[in-house]
Amino acid sequence: MVQYDLLNPEAEPEEVRQGQQRPGAVPWSVRDVFAIIALVAAADLIILSLFLRLLSPTSMDVLQQPLLSLAFLVLQWVVTLGAAFGYLKLRRYQFRSATLGYRPTTPVKGALMVLAVLFLSYLGSAVYEQFVTPSPQQALQEIQPGLFNLALAVLQIVIIAPLAEETFFRGIIHQGLERGLGFFPAAVLSASIFALAHFQLDIFVPIFLLGFGFAFLVHRTHSLLPSIGGHMLFNLVGVIATYTALH
Repeated sequence: MVQYDLLNPEAEPEEVRQGQQRPGAVPWSVRDVFAIIALVAAADLIILSLFLRLLSPTSMDVLQQPLLSLAFLVLQWVVTLGAAFGYLKLRRYQFRSATLGYRPTTPVKGALMVLAVLFLSYLGSAVYEQFVTPSPQQALQEIQPGLFNLALAVLQIVIIAPLAEETFFRGIIHQGLERGLGFFPAAVLSASIFALAHFQLDIFVPIFLLGFGFAFLVHRTHSLLPSIGGHMLFNLVGVIATYTALH
């Protein structure tokens, strides 16, 4: 395990300073992960309350309007990632984008692993749906007819959400858990947190499988890029299927 002197960044190993350490070798710990989750949950709750009060004190349907939904998504992730990075900075942890997983990987290997993870996730979801009929994700339910609304859905669901969610759930949460717990327990726990964060218990299993698969991609490729690509592809399929059904 990589050892860190947080008070002396120059004492970090060369591979850490260059942002090339393996997943699980980030400087923050399991305790930090849960502190970040608590901080982010509190910040998001406050932002949601203020957002709804400012825009429409009497209506809870405000987030179903495409532009307002997009604005809230951007605000939510600015607050979420800002709180997480702020906490890590206050704790004086040294990290760069590569520490989180923004580093290149073998394209062909990464693509094949993404396809394998998505195939197994879809297979697991298909088996699950033989026993439970889950509702579509909330974001997909809000897609409305029209090319403008389709463009907003692609921006919100296919681009912004995967980038932000992979940075937070795999780059910060999973890697911090893996440092202290090892891959499998960390993947189970981070995937559970990822699934619970969608606030739809009927889709917990499919989202858990997807989160576990993305954690595996990060673990094996030492990069967030395959999980981001897989997440984008998964969401794109959902957007296209939903938009097609509307017509």
